[in-house]
Amino acid sequence: MIFTSIDRCDSQVNDADAVGIDWTAESDRLMAINMIIKMADINGPCKPKELHLKWTDRITAEFYEQVSIAVLSNLRITRRVFLASRVQNLVF
Repeated sequence: MIFTSIDRCDSQVNDADAVGIDWTAESDRLMAINMIIKMADINGPCKPKELHLKWTDRITAEFYEQVSIAVLSNLRITRRVFLASRVQNLVF
């Protein structure tokens, strides 16, 4: 998924016939925000170890909080194989 996003953004900006990002188009704005989120995700491990570990703890806690909210809201949960071992830790 990450490389699909990067390829789309790269071709939209750098191809010879590229028109660039159209900030009035929702699909272009979503592409840009997805790139920002992906850059933030890969940014954590580039930080000093102490800061990286703090960041990892916080993003992991946020992930499990989102899963708990999804469970409480009867939303579909993806990545069931990964979450199967964690379900007992969820608050219902």
